[in-house]
Amino acid sequence: DGSNLITTIKQNGWSFVLRTSKNRILLEQDDSFSFRSVCPLHHEEYFWIPNVRYDQANSPQFDAIVWHNKEYQDPIYLVTNIELAREALFWYRKRFKIETLFSDKKSRGFNIHKSHISDPERVARLLIVTALAYIFIIYFGIHATTHGYVNKIHRTDRCDLSLFTLGLRA
Repeated sequence: DGSNLITTIKQNGWSFVLRTSKNRILLEQDDSFSFRSVCPLHHEEYFWIPNVRYDQANSPQFDAIVWHNKEYQDPIYLVTNIELAREALFWYRKRFKIETLFSDKKSRGFNIHKSHISDPERVARLLIVTALAYIFIIYFGIHATTHGYVNKIHRTDRCDLSLFTLGLRA
């Protein structure tokens, strides 16, 4: 959620919603504050803070949101360039599905984090290959589920594995 990342995102014309910490220092015009200083909210409420930036030199401007969802004990602190707070929250909720994909590509599946590849072109090729393999593995998981193979590769009393993990086992 740093200034360099936000600058890169904005230069590419992308929209973003990033989670940040309650200790993060923000500037609204020339006044500095932390998310922690924003008053606590009730469940399912948000507080929108437009046109802020980090207290770092050359930090780009963005909007900030303090969001208290009933699913979380503490508020969630977000920075975004999406104009409407509700739309930003909609897209932020999608991150849990995306994080599953990243986890399957990294620690729970292909272990690409252990490749030590640093060349961007080689990383891009690795991501393309793993994306294609991911599709096939999900297909194998669906096939195992629909054709009754799950009880041969997993426990019979319940199934608590993802389609990806079932596909790998199949």
